[in-house]
Amino acid sequence: MVSIIVFSFDGSEQLAHCVETIESVTSQEHEVLEAPARSLRGRILTLPEALNRAASSASGEYLVFLTADTVPGPGWLDRLIACAQGTGAGAVGPLCNMAAGLQNASVALTPGTVLSPDPTRWRPSVRIAITPMLVKRDAFVDVGGFDERFGSEGFADDDFCLRLAHSGRRAYIAGDVYIHRNGPRHPLQGEPERVRILDGEARRMCTKWGLDDPMAAHPRRDVLGLVDVAGKKVLDVRARTGATLLECAARGARLATGVEEDRRLRAVALTYCGTPAGHESGKPGLAGSQSDTCDGTSLHILKSLKEAAAHRPYDLVIAIWHLECMTNPVAYLKRLKPLLAEGGVLLACVRNAWALSRLLPLLLTAPPPTYPRPAWGPCAAPDDVLLWFEEAGFEVTNTKTAYAPPLGKEPFLDGFLKLVRNHGFMEDPKPEFYSDECWFTAVLAQ
Repeated sequence: MVSIIVFSFDGSEQLAHCVETIESVTSQEHEVLEAPARSLRGRILTLPEALNRAASSASGEYLVFLTADTVPGPGWLDRLIACAQGTGAGAVGPLCNMAAGLQNASVALTPGTVLSPDPTRWRPSVRIAITPMLVKRDAFVDVGGFDERFGSEGFADDDFCLRLAHSGRRAYIAGDVYIHRNGPRHPLQGEPERVRILDGEARRMCTKWGLDDPMAAHPRRDVLGLVDVAGKKVLDVRARTGATLLECAARGARLATGVEEDRRLRAVALTYCGTPAGHESGKPGLAGSQSDTCDGTSLHILKSLKEAAAHRPYDLVIAIWHLECMTNPVAYLKRLKPLLAEGGVLLACVRNAWALSRLLPLLLTAPPPTYPRPAWGPCAAPDDVLLWFEEAGFEVTNTKTAYAPPLGKEPFLDGFLKLVRNHGFMEDPKPEFYSDECWFTAVLAQ
């Protein structure tokens, strides 16, 4: 028995069409429950609130959370359940055109697209979207459902998946299932209001989990694009949830080791990069670690850099949002030097002290032009980072900036650069200097 819970903003024809489609393409025994966005007293409910209330009345072994704009295809539920049973996952998410990150489907997929069953396309993911999602009912109850302190704008799914992982249960993406969404029909907040709400949600996520990055459950695929990890022995000196290590495995790394000192985050990372609770890997691991294998990659989570040093050398060392947190970054870089194999690469991502998202609040009362995630926490000027590498005995081989809007496309950036030129602060200010992040690849200096 499966309980299919459909969130509906206004009980419109979208809901009727969704239910009709579910009945026509679903062979599993099921019940359909509406999760209305209005309470009996007329109060507007957030998505987590509405789903929790409907789930409390559900009787199925599995809960499936959908929105009224969903168009499932033939075999959709059978495949999701097959993934959950075949992997032992606590939650499963399909590919979807409106999902972010790893779940985002190709634009070539259209409503009614049915993919061929293919278990090789099931992959673990630290985070999956709140809708569409299948979750075991006992797991949902055990972790307390969705945290209603988060609203409809995001991070309720990130938080739920981290709590699921903390309890020893993995989430998976069923890459052989596609579910289409037409887009919700309800009033949307204006962009400034949406950014304000997102900012509050993100800060709540960071406070609850002790994070410096609310997107810690998402792999940094963009940063990894700078290097080739296939066949490499990789060390992530700040693994957080282990999401980036999983991406290294997906890209063919031979071995991926992560260091995470925070106990809660390390428990999450161990669920994906160690032995899941109640299981034995049956494979030899590093001393003092728990190990697992994913996509042929041996995965390990360690408590400290000292433990990682005992298993050097590494072909690639990753430091994301970490060097700028060090009280003595040069000394820390010198500690990383002995970890690198001959010809090994250090990949660093540093928050830019000159980022426009940091500078704008200082200029009149202008709001940040984009979601200001990298604007939080410690930061460093790119020139200073280059000096750190030089003093520590590294040679920088490549630099790249991220999230820098093109000149002429961002009025705040154009106005800021004009101000800098007019006041003679800088003769030829380059827009990339004001991006949110700077990425560096470095090798040991000869």
